[in-house]
Amino acid sequence: MMTTYNDVVTIMNPDRFHPWQLYLWSSSLKLSNFRPKCLQKFIMTKILRSYGIIIIMFMLFSVFRILIRSNMLEVQQGAFSLQQWHNNNKTNTTNTNITNNNNNTVAAGIDNKIEKGAVILRNSTTVEINSFFYVHVPKTGTSLYTVLRNRLSSCNVKDFTCFGIWGGGIWGNHAKDGKIHYPFSAKSLGINDTREESCGNTLNCQRKNYHCNYEKPHCRRQQNKVTMFRDPQKWFRSLFEWMWMYEKNEKFNFTKILTTYPPPMAFTTGKSNTNETDEAFNILQSEYLWWGITDYWKASVCLFHCELGGEERASETSNSRSDVDNMKKTKTEVEATLPKKYHRSSYVKNYTEYVEETFPAEIVFYHKKVLPEFRRRALVCNCSL
Repeated sequence: MMTTYNDVVTIMNPDRFHPWQLYLWSSSLKLSNFRPKCLQKFIMTKILRSYGIIIIMFMLFSVFRILIRSNMLEVQQGAFSLQQWHNNNKTNTTNTNITNNNNNTVAAGIDNKIEKGAVILRNSTTVEINSFFYVHVPKTGTSLYTVLRNRLSSCNVKDFTCFGIWGGGIWGNHAKDGKIHYPFSAKSLGINDTREESCGNTLNCQRKNYHCNYEKPHCRRQQNKVTMFRDPQKWFRSLFEWMWMYEKNEKFNFTKILTTYPPPMAFTTGKSNTNETDEAFNILQSEYLWWGITDYWKASVCLFHCELGGEERASETSNSRSDVDNMKKTKTEVEATLPKKYHRSSYVKNYTEYVEETFPAEIVFYHKKVLPEFRRRALVCNCSL
């Protein structure tokens, strides 16, 4: 006679065993009563029924894991650099909704999930870009704000940089009358909504982010970063004399100023040593949407529209400070009123030698990395240097 589950329960004390233990024991007793065919049926109906759900769940988990890894791989592959494109000469795509009438668009671009790298677009006619973040190295070109503003559809008012002193003005220390002067204000432009300055937060014109360098995390993480470079010799002289005019007394400490406003390579990439120029260039090419050179302003504006689309406007090649420059004191006039110990030469005897000794990495980066690549891009876009 075949032993059943009820028999097991009757024979044994149920309080001492879990119901599953009783069930498994009774099942093992059943095996002695099964013929081979019955055993096969038992295995199919009992064992697979018990573990089938676990097997199915494991299979679903494996498929889901594969899909996740594929998606991550796809995202990682999207974070390629423009330098990679230069080496491989391959055509890349971007999520910036590019329309190219010539079917000759090259993009290495931006993704909704991660910032993907420098977008360099060739012969493009329309590129949809919703914002810019200007990593603005001091004395490399406030006027770029005009170019960026003119390009954004979110900016209703064109042809100006930013409001107030940040938009290309001069401080009272520089002015003949001792007052602050600036070319643009909401009132002078007839703008009622002051949010127009930042075009609804799509352009960083406010003081907080106006000179925001790469080492600041909230600036480094910004999408659509753009920047400008300048010959280190010209940059240094311009910054030094600007800051000297601002604070021409015993408080003037240019070494301290350089910690706040480092030179272009350090400001835009966080790298400052000669052995870091390759790494700095990779950062520039992979993390910035676009960059130009102040020393070649018209060529930079030409490149901007060649690579990022939009129509060039007359305001983009004009000096944003032209209206206030005639209000500035001359350096000779200033020195005539100062003791000799506060003259420029008392701080830096020779600009050229100072830059060569203090910023060798900047010189290498500009002449060996930035300038050759800029010339190559200008040639592709037929922009005169």
